Amino acid sequence: TAALDFWARPGARHAAGYSKALVEWATRTLAERWGSGRLLGPELCATMTLVALPAQATSWTGGASLGDAARLMQDALHQLRVECPVKAVAGGLYLRLSAWIYNEPADYIALARAVEQVLGLDSDSRPPAPFQWSPPVTPDIPQEPESH
Repeated sequence: TAALDFWARPGARHAAGYSKALVEWATRTLAERWGSGRLLGPELCATMTLVALPAQATSWTGGASLGDAARLMQDALHQLRVECPVKAVAGGLYLRLSAWIYNEPADYIALARAVEQVLGLDSDSRPPAPFQWSPPVTPDIPQEPESH
């Protein structure tokens, strides 16, 4: 029950809310930047989702199978010290984005630039829409008195 108690606390709900908002922002930002899309709608995603790589990703590997192309892209990102799984799903290549409280918007812009570097694309220099999130107001929860 300790795990359930943890997730019932306001701090944990704030962390989950921040992470969900951040992964949604990152998904929208990368999809708009690349003219791509997402595999699932935001209502089906918590703190993890799939965003399609730019269309050039499938031709970049010179005709490799989608599975091989995903592995090659992931390996190329690792060479740039970027950790993000690349998945071959539903006939396309996708980044599996995730977010937690230690992530920030700049992490996803760095990811986008790394993908663009691998593919030989010009990086979009326009600033992304700002990330906005504020924790919901929660009522004070009375603290249990300490026992001595």
